[in-house]
Amino acid sequence: PNFIVWGDSLRAYGLGIFLALILFGLFWRLAQCVTAARVAWTTVVAVLSVQTLYTNSLLVFAFAMSAVAVTARRRQWRTALVILAIGAIAAVSLLP
Repeated sequence: PNFIVWGDSLRAYGLGIFLALILFGLFWRLAQCVTAARVAWTTVVAVLSVQTLYTNSLLVFAFAMSAVAVTARRRQWRTALVILAIGAIAAVSLLP
């Protein structure tokens, strides 16, 4: 019975960490230069990341806030708002 309870569960830790690492790079690239493709990819990966592992929501928040800090330091307010919007979309996807 223990094997059935604990042995058959599928855990997505590897995929979740992979998506978090990809998201870190995407936020960095987005902070450098905003394009529609980068915004789309970052949004998709952020949503997939939080849906794969719920604890990734903390990482998405940390990545987004660090990217906002970088863009605010550079006085790129539009980019900071785009990054905050991506974080908000990922957070809203967790509501259901």
